[in-house]
Amino acid sequence: EEDEAPVEIVEPAFTISKSLTSNNPANVGERVVYEIVVSNTGDTVLTTVPVTDTYASLYLTYATADVTPSSTPANLLIWNNVGPIAVGSAVTITVEFTATNPTTPDVTTNTVRATADELPEEEDEAPVEIVEPAFEIAKTLTSNNPANVGERVVYEIVVSNTGDTVLTTVPVTDTFDNAYLEYAEADDTPDTTTSSQLTWNNVGSIAVGSAVTITVEFTATNP
Repeated sequence: EEDEAPVEIVEPAFTISKSLTSNNPANVGERVVYEIVVSNTGDTVLTTVPVTDTYASLYLTYATADVTPSSTPANLLIWNNVGPIAVGSAVTITVEFTATNPTTPDVTTNTVRATADELPEEEDEAPVEIVEPAFEIAKTLTSNNPANVGERVVYEIVVSNTGDTVLTTVPVTDTFDNAYLEYAEADDTPDTTTSSQLTWNNVGSIAVGSAVTITVEFTATNP
C-alpha cells in the first residue's frame, strides 16, 4: 500500500524603492514629488502588502497621492494594503508634498517601509534639500542733486543675495526717463539698451550673503 501527499514550495520576495522625481534642491512653496515602487520579485502572488511612508512635517506638508493613503497621522502616510501584486509585477505610488521650510545646510530624508505576507520588512530612503532663495535690489543716486544740464548723473544699483542658496540667474532691468536723461556708460555693460531702458540678462551668479554692484552714468539733458 502507498499514498502520496504533494507539497508546493514557494519563495515569496519583494523589493521597495523610493526616489525623488522633482527638483533637488526644492524651493520653499514648491511641490516635492516622490515615487514609491513595490515590486514582487518572488514566485507567488503577494496578497497583503502594507506600506508606510515617514516624512518630516517641519519641512514638508502632505498634498496628494495617486493612491490615496488609508490614513494620514502626523509625519506618516499609511496604506493598509497595496496588494495583491502578481509575480513579476509592481505597484507604483506617486506622493506629492509641499516644501514649507528650508533645510539648509541639512537635508530631510523620507523613509518608506513595507511588509508583504509576513516577510521581513524592507525600506528605502530619498533625501531632499529645501532652500529659500531671496534677494534685495537697491538703487542710489551717488552724484550731485540737483544736477546741472550736461552734468553726469550717477546711480549705483546693488543686488544682494539675502537667501540661503546661490542665485545663478539674475536679470536686471533699469528704466529711466529719456526726456531728462541720456545713457552714457556703465561699469558692467548692459546686454541691450534702448532710449529708456537698460537690460542685463544675468548679473549672477551671486553667492549667499554676497552682492553685485553696477554703476550707471547718464547725462542730464533737460531741466
